[in-house]
Order: sequence, then C-alpha cells, then structure tokens
Amino acid sequence: MFKSLLGTLIHQYYEQGLFDPSTDNIKARLLEIGTPINEIDQWQVFVLKLLNNTKGDPQFEWLFKDRSSTLVEAEFVTDNRIIAIDRLFIDNDILWIIDFKTAEPLADESLDQFIHRQQSQHAKQLFFYQETLSKVYNNPIKCALYCPAVSQLIQITH
Repeated sequence: MFKSLLGTLIHQYYEQGLFDPSTDNIKARLLEIGTPINEIDQWQVFVLKLLNNTKGDPQFEWLFKDRSSTLVEAEFVTDNRIIAIDRLFIDNDILWIIDFKTAEPLADESLDQFIHRQQSQHAKQLFFYQETLSKVYNNPIKCALYCPAVSQLIQITH
C-alpha cells in the first residue's frame, strides 16, 4: 500500500512539473501519505533519487516537453471502467502512452532482467490502453514505461 502511495507522490511531482522540490516539501508530503516518522529520511532520499534521475535522463526533455497534445493523468471510460494514463502526447504524428513506474531492480537482478520483468508485468495493461485509445485517436500508437529508478524508457511492443 505504501509503495503505491509513494508512486502517487512521484506522479504528482511529475504532473506539477516539480522536479526540484524542497526537502521540507518532500517531508510534508511524505507525512501526508502516512510515512512513519522514523522512515522519512530514507524515503526522502528515494524521492530525490527518482526526481534527480528523471531530470538527468537524456529522455527528460522529450518526455516532459510542453506540447499542445500533452495530457497528464488522462482519464478515459471504456467497458464501464475508468482508465487513467499517466502521460499522453503526440510526437511526430505518433501517439505516445507513457506509464510511470517507481519499481527498482531486485538485489540480484540485472538491468536487462529488470526491463524484461517490467515489460512482462505491464504489457497487458498498456496494450489495453492502446486498444482503448485506438478508438479515439487515428494516430499510430506506441506505449512505454518510464522507470526513473534506472532512468529507462522501456517500450512495450507486441
């Protein structure tokens, strides 16, 4: 549950374009989501790491570019279900569906193994998003995960 709330916090920073929050801001927001006081410093370091990795990523400018087509936390209704897409934009006529993930590699996991695990875990969800949006947009659609813990944009393909 806590990791989910932590992921939501990172999403909020992304949505607000806040990549350099103060330590007081991070601490306050961690307390708001119920972080135990004795774990605040540990999770503050984690949040800063993800935000710094994001800012330092070569894909940063492309991912967070201000486009007229950009939607964040975009909600669509399909089959009586609401789906929320973290980031959606059109670049070179391609509709990009970006899903942010705060996952980290396991202790004994290589980067390639981590990437494969993320692709396996999230492909079904992203393909569902792709299918849903293909009914709304006429553009070719590409899907990717963005994992700031390893500064990787992981494309999901059939």
